[in-house]
Amino acid sequence: MDLVTFDVLFFVAHAHQSRSLAPHHALVPNRRSAEDVLRGNVTITGRVFNPRMDSQVEKLLAQLEKERALREIAEAQAGKERGLRQEEQRRHKEAEGRAADSEFTNRVSSERGEDCQRAHRELGFTVTFCQAVIGGKGKCRKKIPWTEIQLCFEHKDFALPCYILRLPIELRQQIFSYILDKYQGSYSKFYTYYAFLKLARLNRRIFQDATDVLYRTLVCNFFLSGEYVCILGRYFHPIQPGSWQRFKQITFQLDVSCDISVQYGPMVKNIQLIASHLRDFNLVKLHVYLESYLFLNQGTYSAGFIHHTLPLLDPFRQLGRVREPSFTIDRVYAGGSGDIEQWLRSRSNDAEVTAMAMEWRRTYEEWAESLRRGYLEEGKRSALVLQF
Repeated sequence: MDLVTFDVLFFVAHAHQSRSLAPHHALVPNRRSAEDVLRGNVTITGRVFNPRMDSQVEKLLAQLEKERALREIAEAQAGKERGLRQEEQRRHKEAEGRAADSEFTNRVSSERGEDCQRAHRELGFTVTFCQAVIGGKGKCRKKIPWTEIQLCFEHKDFALPCYILRLPIELRQQIFSYILDKYQGSYSKFYTYYAFLKLARLNRRIFQDATDVLYRTLVCNFFLSGEYVCILGRYFHPIQPGSWQRFKQITFQLDVSCDISVQYGPMVKNIQLIASHLRDFNLVKLHVYLESYLFLNQGTYSAGFIHHTLPLLDPFRQLGRVREPSFTIDRVYAGGSGDIEQWLRSRSNDAEVTAMAMEWRRTYEEWAESLRRGYLEEGKRSALVLQF
């Protein structure tokens, strides 16, 4: 809108207002009345007004009023935004001040032996630590107000791992145990591990943690009969290192139907070879059980037969790190718990059988204690390493 048009509109508006207030007399001396302007008798800045222009003038006045209202709304919104920014800056400064005060209070409290978290609760202010890793030497650990990013201003562009990898390894394994709960028990076909595959493909670190949980919960079954060795339901010859070494729970099913009176027979050699591959791995459970149709016989013959199985205990001694070892007879043949001493006593009351039972009991207890002691000694050595 040019200056001339604005002058005309201002004059006409003033004339309308004056006419509504004092329609029968002049406005001011030496000035024309509104009636003269409306009748078209007055020329202003080279343009002549007449009554037909009233509608256009009113439209322009309405447009000006609308623009003025919009301008006021925009100014009010801008003022509100400025106020919010100022309030945010003020709160940020207050937070920094409280963080500094909290750090000082915590330092004084720690010197006095007080709990730092109590000081935080009294302040009503939650703080966290910067999780940025500086040069592989450790975390920044600078105290900052709580944010989901958990980075200070200096390390705001640092890339942090996902939230689950920030948790301690114990909590992560607990989560993975819950996800992989349906795999508890025995070995399953590989194509059934759909949930595990989806989890393992997320991240290499997650794959390692989840795999460790999976191998700790599953049971690896070995079946030995003479020279025949079967691992997880498959014939395995020759015995070579593999993923089966990562299992923490191992079961040996020994078919002793053949004569094993020779101490260093094929089965003993295979057990020695398998145990040598497990020497550097900690085991949670080791269960060895014997099976043979000869155990169904009554009398001293079956008792003497079980006495010949004592050499089978020796190859397992090289493991040295087993938390829960056990050696029994298959319940199908022995019934009950499969305890060998009880089974021997149930065969006969003969003094020779009783002596065999006592010898077996003494040998088994010494064998189990040596395996558990090896596990405990390994734990003590690990604790000493952590202390240093």
